[in-house]
Parts: sequence; structure tokens; C-alpha cells
Amino acid sequence: MGLYPQAYASAVGESVPAAPQPDKKEALPEPAQVEHWDTEFKTYFRGGMAEGMSPNRQLKLPGAKSKYRLGNEFDQYGELLLRQDLAHLSDGSIVSMGTGAKVDYPYDTTHYDRKNDENPQLAEAYLLWRNIPWLGGGTLTAGQRLYLKDSTIHINNFTYEDFSGIGVGVEDVKIGPVKATWILSRKDDPDQEDYITRNNLLIEGFEVNPDGFLEFGFTQISKDKDVPGSNSGWSSMLRHRQIFPDDAQNLFVIQYGEGPGTNLGLTGNPLLNRDNKSWRLLDSYEWQNGRFGGQVLGLWQRDRFSEGNGQDWWSIGGRATYGITDYLKLALEVGHDQVKPTDGDSRSMTKLTIAPILSPAGSGFWQRPEIRLFYTYGFWNEAAQQAAGRLNPGAALSDTGAFGTSRHGGTFGIQVEYWNDYTPVKTALKNMGW
Repeated sequence: MGLYPQAYASAVGESVPAAPQPDKKEALPEPAQVEHWDTEFKTYFRGGMAEGMSPNRQLKLPGAKSKYRLGNEFDQYGELLLRQDLAHLSDGSIVSMGTGAKVDYPYDTTHYDRKNDENPQLAEAYLLWRNIPWLGGGTLTAGQRLYLKDSTIHINNFTYEDFSGIGVGVEDVKIGPVKATWILSRKDDPDQEDYITRNNLLIEGFEVNPDGFLEFGFTQISKDKDVPGSNSGWSSMLRHRQIFPDDAQNLFVIQYGEGPGTNLGLTGNPLLNRDNKSWRLLDSYEWQNGRFGGQVLGLWQRDRFSEGNGQDWWSIGGRATYGITDYLKLALEVGHDQVKPTDGDSRSMTKLTIAPILSPAGSGFWQRPEIRLFYTYGFWNEAAQQAAGRLNPGAALSDTGAFGTSRHGGTFGIQVEYWNDYTPVKTALKNMGW
């Protein structure tokens, strides 16, 4: 989905999300400081070409909630988010508004259908009152927001906690040594059919060891009275963030949810009762040591549903980059997913990608833009092929997909990726020589 993305969909068929922003290293960011009234913009873009120009070459294991993304994205995707200050008040607070749009076209899109095309889509529309003294530098927010307190692992674009949605709330209210955020939303996004109340609470900044911080999250989902058989639910999160020198950090996350809270992030299925439960453990480490940078991930999730269609999901992988020169780097990504349904055979898939990358802004792991040449190769077992044929006929892992009855295959391609955080328009134009 979004720029620094979101993971919203079911275990077997979610749409391809977009690239995430690296988690910020600061445990307690300072209040916003604005020195101008210029319009600011935030962008994300990726696009390219691949062998066959078909999105059905995507390597994703049925039942896994994400995929390792280097050389494994088959769409042209872009976002443009704008923010404009409306008033600078005498107490130092700032009233702003924001809006933005996004487009997403699979590689096999050949023409624009004006009647049926959903692009461009509204991505954001909100009002902010930020840097409020009586909230300790906090923010009041109302409207549709993306990436609100989201927590995304970059290499597989997996969002494990997300407050995004349509609603109101307060952000980063300073309470002693910590900060608190509370958001009430009625919809995760405009496409959600039913209005379901979701309360999110996040408390950040408990320093429990040198440069180590605990963060607590809680989500409560109310019963939808307009949907017969709906239920309430909840989920919780405990995260330890350890900051290391040289731009390195480690995240360890524990999550649990019941009923509609089994999505462990956004709103889950409202028809699930409290007998349906999900658990998740996640550990991620990222580093940049001179020319060598990267991110690694280990993840386990258990879903147990009253109808018996539960599963265990394991995922382990990593991406490393090495700066050959100041503007050229080499990337290697390896990812392995395994899904064991409660009533079926274990599925597994391994994916590998190698990519020489031209990086004009520098050769660090997070530096963008990147122009990548890549080769991706994957292999999977028979249970994965059978599940793909049953759940998603025509997908790469199915026997009717791009690789036929083979249980392995590869793809060559080229991809461009770019992002920037909020930047004044005047500054951007000046940097382009205008």
C-alpha cells in the first residue's frame, strides 16, 4: 500500500504493499520546528521492467503475510503527499493541513480505463495542530492519515503495528520521561465497508537500559452493532528498541490478539470471537558499518481459529549491501518462509536476489534513489505448489503460473526506487537547478 508502508491483507492474498521508511532511531522525537510557510511534499516511487512483464512472477508463499521484496515487486507505484501550514500561533504551535494521492499499476497494465480504473486514489486528507505547549509539544490530528505510528520491516515490507486510518486523536503527548499517543478511528481506509471503532494507545520512551527503550501498544476494537454476529476484540504489543553506535538498532517485538484483534495491527474480521487468537514474535536488526549495511529478520506467528483453519508461519531473511564505490553498491537478499496449516502439509519457499545498484545519493543501505539490475531465483515444495493452485490459480508458485509445473524459477529485471521525507517545494526546485 503506502509509502512507508502498511500490511493490511489476509494471509493468502493481500495486495502488494509499498516501501517502508526506516524506523526512526530516536526514542522520543522533538516537537516539530517549522521555519517557513512553504508547501512541503513527501514522495515515493518505484517502477521498472521484468522478464515477461507480468505480476504473476511474484514469489510469495501461500499463507505468508509478506514477501521479501528486492527483485520481487511487479508494479509501477507512486505517491505524492503534500502538507501546508495554515497558521503559526503566538504560543509556537502550528496548524497545518495535508493531502495526497497514490497510483498503482501492475506490470501487465497496457491502457487506462477511465470508467473502471481506481487510480489515482486519495491517500491522505487531514488537519493537524502540532507543537502544542499544553500537550508537551504534542499534536491534535483529525482526518485520514497514512503511516501514523506504523512499524514496518523494510526488507519484506511487513507492518506489525499501525495506527493509520480515518479518525481523530493526539500524538506524542509528553508525560514525564515518556510520550503517549491515542488515536480513535472508524475506518482503516476508505475502502472498508463498515464503520468499526478502533482505539489505539502507544506509550514510548521507557529507558530500561543504556540506549534501550520499552514501548507499549494496545488496540481495542468495538463490536459493530450494524453487522449481525460481530464481536469486539483487542491486541497488545511490547517492543524493545536497542540503539547501537554507527546507525545500528535492534527491535524485539511480542504481540497477542483476540477476535478482530487477531490482525495484530489494523482491524481484523469482526465476525471472529474471543476463541480466535494470534501470537507473534519478531526480531529485526539493521546496521551500517562503513560501506557494509543491511537488515535481517526473524519472525514467528501462530494463528488459532475456532473453525480450525489456523496456521504457524516462520520467516527468516536478510538483505545486505556493500558500497563498491560512492555511487555503486551490490545487494544480496535471501528470504525463507514456511507455513504449517493446522490441517495440512507444511509449505516452504526460499527466494534469493542479487542486484548491482547505481545509487547517485550514496552507497548506504538506506540511500535513495536506486537503479537496480536484478536476478531473482526461488524454489518451493509440492505443498506450496498445491496450495497456490487451490488458493491463487495462476500465481507463480501454482502449476498454472509462469513457471508451469516446475517448483523453481527465476526472473531478470530492472527497477528504480526513490523516496524523500517532507521537503519544502522551494528547496526541491532549487536543488533541481530551477
